[in-house]
Amino acid sequence: MEQDQINDIMKSVEGISRAKAPTSAFAKLQERIAKQEIKKEPNKYWMTVAAAIAMVICSNIYVVSNYLRADERPMDPNESYSLISSFNIY
Repeated sequence: MEQDQINDIMKSVEGISRAKAPTSAFAKLQERIAKQEIKKEPNKYWMTVAAAIAMVICSNIYVVSNYLRADERPMDPNESYSLISSFNIY
């Protein structure tokens, strides 16, 4: 029984021929690879631009928040007097 199954399988394989790839398949693959490499370069450029913009925005937020905090602090009257008196011309 087992031998019969093996023989049936072997007979079904007898008419099969070897597959052949199309002659232009290798050239098509090379073209696809070349196109993919070109697409990767702009992504690096835009990632650098996005990182620079993010750094500028973060630094602006930091500076503005510190400036706003400085305005919220009450000024000491003695401190303002020393500022005014230090600008004397004589």
